[in-house]
Amino acid sequence: MLVEEVRLRNFKSYADETVEFQPGVNAVLGENGAGKSTIIEGVGFALFDSYPYRRKEDLVRRGESDGKVEVSVSLGGERYRVVRRCGSSQHYVSRGGSRVVDGNTDVRDWTASIVGRSDLDDLFSEVVGVPQGTFTSSFSETERRRKDRFEALLGVDEYGEAFSKLNGPKKAVEGEIDGLNERRIELATEARDAEELEERREEISGELVSKREAVGEVVGVVEELEGEREELREGREEVRGAGETVRTLEERLRGERSSLKDAESDLEEAKEAAEELEGLEERVEEYRQLGESIEGLEEKDRRNRRLEKEKSELEKKLSRLEGREERLRDEVEKGETAKQALPELREKLEKLKEVEGELEGLKLRRQGVETRLESARESLESVDGEGTCPLLDEECPEVESLDAYFDDLIAELESEVELLEDGVEEAEERRKELEGARDELQRAKDRVAKGEEAGETLEEVLDGAGEIEEKVEGLDQEIDGGVEEKLEELRDRRSSLEEAKERYDRLVTKAEGLPESESEVERLRVEVGESEEEVREAKERLEEARESFDQERLKEVEEELEKRRGGMAGLRSDVSNLKERLKEVEEELEEVREAERELEEVEARMSERQGVRDLLQTYRGKIRDAAPFVAREMVSQVEAEADEIFSSIMGDSTQRLLWDDSYLVRVREGGREKEFPQLSGGEQMAAALSVRLALTRLLSRAGVVFLDEPTENMDGERKRWLAEKIVEVEGFDQVVVVSHDDSFDALTENVLHVEKNDGVSKVREGGL
Repeated sequence: MLVEEVRLRNFKSYADETVEFQPGVNAVLGENGAGKSTIIEGVGFALFDSYPYRRKEDLVRRGESDGKVEVSVSLGGERYRVVRRCGSSQHYVSRGGSRVVDGNTDVRDWTASIVGRSDLDDLFSEVVGVPQGTFTSSFSETERRRKDRFEALLGVDEYGEAFSKLNGPKKAVEGEIDGLNERRIELATEARDAEELEERREEISGELVSKREAVGEVVGVVEELEGEREELREGREEVRGAGETVRTLEERLRGERSSLKDAESDLEEAKEAAEELEGLEERVEEYRQLGESIEGLEEKDRRNRRLEKEKSELEKKLSRLEGREERLRDEVEKGETAKQALPELREKLEKLKEVEGELEGLKLRRQGVETRLESARESLESVDGEGTCPLLDEECPEVESLDAYFDDLIAELESEVELLEDGVEEAEERRKELEGARDELQRAKDRVAKGEEAGETLEEVLDGAGEIEEKVEGLDQEIDGGVEEKLEELRDRRSSLEEAKERYDRLVTKAEGLPESESEVERLRVEVGESEEEVREAKERLEEARESFDQERLKEVEEELEKRRGGMAGLRSDVSNLKERLKEVEEELEEVREAERELEEVEARMSERQGVRDLLQTYRGKIRDAAPFVAREMVSQVEAEADEIFSSIMGDSTQRLLWDDSYLVRVREGGREKEFPQLSGGEQMAAALSVRLALTRLLSRAGVVFLDEPTENMDGERKRWLAEKIVEVEGFDQVVVVSHDDSFDALTENVLHVEKNDGVSKVREGGL
């Protein structure tokens, strides 16, 4: 199977984005929080029904009602598209535009047939698409939790569960056999009621036909009354409409008369305005000339203001640069001081690692001695005081006194425990003295990097300050003086003419409207005459409608109609009750007939259930015996596969990866073994990755694996080393690696970069 394309619409931080994958190794790169892991979550949600959230609705982008994931996969030369919505129940698989399967259950079955597993969520979260930060955590858990996790994944725990669970079905089958005999007696009693129910059904059916005929007669009368009522209501509406028309026309006539009066007044004002205009023309011309002069001076004034503002901003910027120059010089000086301290801090860090290794070894030795001490104390308590061995139940030939023997042994072990505790305490004190070395070293590195960056920025700041000083000198020469005083003088003169200009403008408007006012007066006089005629005709139509409408007959029809409808409602209620009674009788009759059919099946089912009980007992014995063998075989296969991958990643065939029945990962090199907690961060990641890839090969036929931040919490050199080894791992058709650094950028051509802007994630192809 190859994942060719993933489309995320309103899914978490994605609005609508399509991601394309290629065969081989694909790298998804971007900053933390950009939305890289969301792409893997989308594949898990659509294909494997896996989502690490309480509700599917939590996957929907904020502010949207629902989201959708579409995953296109290639299988045997065919392209399939798996579509799933979050916020609704839609989930289906299509091929060539036609749906192949539909519904969550059927899609799960379809995916299970491809990958060869039905526990899709566990397969994805523990094998195919392990979430960020959990690569190594499963291997550091207690033995009990490791067994629970990996035996469930390998299917071993199903044997024990099946053995226990089959006892319940066996007892249930035995109880079912007893219940079947009781049911047979009940069914025989029910079958005797069939004849009485048949008679009741015929009686109710006849009464129902009679009531339905009565309803039909009443319906005819009601329809006639409703027709007459509708005609009378139309007459009433005609009267109302005619009255409304009269009121509307009268209101329009009043408005037209008012408009005519206003138009006549405007006409008189226009005639007076034309006479007054001639005396104002000379002052208005002076006003216009002053405006042109002011406009030119205002343009010069605006230019001066722009230049002054630009000069002020440049001076502020110059002041900020001077302050920044001082801060940058301080950062450079701090970076130099931190750089001198780096060798000493690295030496302290190496000492801390040595002390931590020594402390872990002392704790393991102390735990072993304490276990031996507890065993010796238990043996001492079981000695009977007469030299009898507690194991063989006979006198011990090798030891004169078992009490003395165990007392000496206990004293020796207690002394050894005390020495180891002193050693642990001393190592703990040395570790505390050095435990701040990592943080101090990282802070020093950060300060050195910050100082180097500040040095580069300082040069840019000095260059920028020089340029700004030159610009300020140029602006001083461009600014023109004396403009404001002259502009103020012209504005005062123009203001004194403002009233005359405004009066002139008002009079011009009125005078220009003289011909239009004369025409408007004539038009309104014609409209008033026409409206008066329309009002007269509307009043005549209103009177005719009132004479033809009969209000008393409408009241009589409505009362009779209400009465008839009441009777019809009663008849329909009777029909409904009879239908309900008939339905109840038919249901009872069907139950009796069903009881007769069920009675014939009871004895055959009793015999069949007895055979099932015997078969369940046989299965329980075989399942109990098979579980230990299956566990050993599965662990052995995973261990062999993981060891091969581990050797390839580490580039060292002398190192062996071991995985025993307790699911504890160990690494053997030469004659020395190290358990998982004792491994370095890079070794832990390589070992955990090897086991998970081996599980993917053995437990899934998908041929694809997703690695979310496999180089997390590793320094730059170790990240590049592990990235190179991951790319070289064989046995998978497709590998998708998600990482927040660029270690994988140069290792594969299939590179996707994820960025988030304003809360929305975007994907682009290609290198940086």
